[in-house]
Amino acid sequence: SAEAAAMLRRLSGRTHQVLTGLAIIDTEDGATTEGYEATDVTFRALTDWEIAEFVAAVNPVDRAGAYTVDGPGTLLVERYDGCYQNVLGFPMVRLDLLLREIGYNLFDLMDGARSVFL
Repeated sequence: SAEAAAMLRRLSGRTHQVLTGLAIIDTEDGATTEGYEATDVTFRALTDWEIAEFVAAVNPVDRAGAYTVDGPGTLLVERYDGCYQNVLGFPMVRLDLLLREIGYNLFDLMDGARSVFL
């Protein structure tokens, strides 16, 4: 789409910041904590042809910033400064650190047989 291509042109050759805010409330005892993860993402300088090819292949109109960093999106980014998980989807390490502040731990919530969190 034209909107996605325009967004990618604005990001091309520049650094932007991806922010994810988290707030947690323990409904058992009312304990709360909050925090955020910030990751700087530096895009490669992209040609109009490269942008058009990416948009045609991925159709990233439903993605924040009109891009994804997995699959074909790996070609867009020159470097990350911070948490890659934050850009890919969700900062699980930050979530674990915040949960520890109120007495929980994601390692305790793992189900090894299914390799998932309960």
